[in-house]
Amino acid sequence: MSSFLPRLMLVAVLTLAARGRDGAADEAETLLQAARSYMATCDYAKAVAILDQCIAKHPASAAAWSDRGQARYQLDDFAGALADLSRALELDPAVASVPHARALARRATGDFAGAAADLSRVLALDPKDDLAYLDRGVVRFLMEDVVGAQADLARAAEAGGGDRDLIALWTWVVRTQQGDMAAATVELGRYQAAMPKVPPEEEAYTAPLVALLAGRAEQVAISPEDLRDDTPTGRNRRCVTYFFVGVHARTRGSLQGALDAYGKAIAEGRSKLAEHHAAKRGVAEIDRLMGR
Repeated sequence: MSSFLPRLMLVAVLTLAARGRDGAADEAETLLQAARSYMATCDYAKAVAILDQCIAKHPASAAAWSDRGQARYQLDDFAGALADLSRALELDPAVASVPHARALARRATGDFAGAAADLSRVLALDPKDDLAYLDRGVVRFLMEDVVGAQADLARAAEAGGGDRDLIALWTWVVRTQQGDMAAATVELGRYQAAMPKVPPEEEAYTAPLVALLAGRAEQVAISPEDLRDDTPTGRNRRCVTYFFVGVHARTRGSLQGALDAYGKAIAEGRSKLAEHHAAKRGVAEIDRLMGR
């Protein structure tokens, strides 16, 4: 019997298998693109639903796990985000963006040491990543490593990225906690100079913060309409505003005002910052943290 026919059959089997793999890859890519289109419009719930399908059919897709992790983070499902991003790294340790995303999920769940480790991993790959320095500076601030936080924020500023406003804002927070009000005032000026133009739909949230930073605390208010915005973005913006109201009150010597504001930030459900400085730690602990 000629060996030609078995060889031909083997070629056919291998060809069909390759086509099957290509078809599976095409299907996975189609689902990924559909999910990303929903993520681009901030419809994260629909994105997660599609990525659930993608992962069920293609469990080895690191991109699907990564995308679902980032969508879950936006839905405040921080534990789910952490699990998905960790799985993405197991499948493909070379994806540079995933450790940074996982660091944010770890920060949100209170694992500051894990977040710092992930961000150090990012910086080992790219020592000029200004955003990684910025985020590690925030994490170090949460870990009460004020000196380390200041060093990272300085490196972020030196890297010259596009987040000068956030770098200046967090440097203002760190300098305020250090009690260096002269340096804090300089950073406040840098923040106001670098702050990007705010779209009209964002002004209701940013105007109170701008007034606060400019020393016009009496103008800080959140309207009833803003309070009814129960989206993750709305809650996060209120949380940020309340936190900085607390920082401002504490620097003015109003401990009760600070505790009240921190409590509101915690109630929004997304402020490890506020939890770190809030009433549950006691008046003496707050004073110690604020260097008073």
